[in-house]
Amino acid sequence: MGDGTGDSVPSSSRRWKVLIVDDVQDLRDSIRYLLEGEGYEVLEAADGRSALATLRASRYPLVVLLDMMMPHMPGDRVIETLIRERALPGKHAVVLLTASPATVPRDLHAVLKKHQIPVVSKTVTLDEIVEQVEQASARITFQQQQPW
Repeated sequence: MGDGTGDSVPSSSRRWKVLIVDDVQDLRDSIRYLLEGEGYEVLEAADGRSALATLRASRYPLVVLLDMMMPHMPGDRVIETLIRERALPGKHAVVLLTASPATVPRDLHAVLKKHQIPVVSKTVTLDEIVEQVEQASARITFQQQQPW
């Protein structure tokens, strides 16, 4: 394990740590329980600012389940910041969670597509969340193997 900042080395199975970013504690608890049951190590952040602090401190890539609507800093601003800091693409992989995917602005969809960030409804099944985490883990593993 690490010190809570994502600094322990990922296992050879490439199950990257997952950072759950949502202002609703019950949702974070549910997803944590699910992912830990699948063998993932999980970190949490209650808002975008805390998420950025964790992502910046991590020496290793993280899969980020990121809520769109949060106080202090919404998910789209977190994504913009990560892109500006060159942590996307390349280091971390993000899955954007939202209560209403249809309300995600069209211009944001273009950015998400460019950076391979899927938009997932919070109402999907738990199996779908695990599948999204596995796909994001695969994206990180692929990016880590690139010679850039």
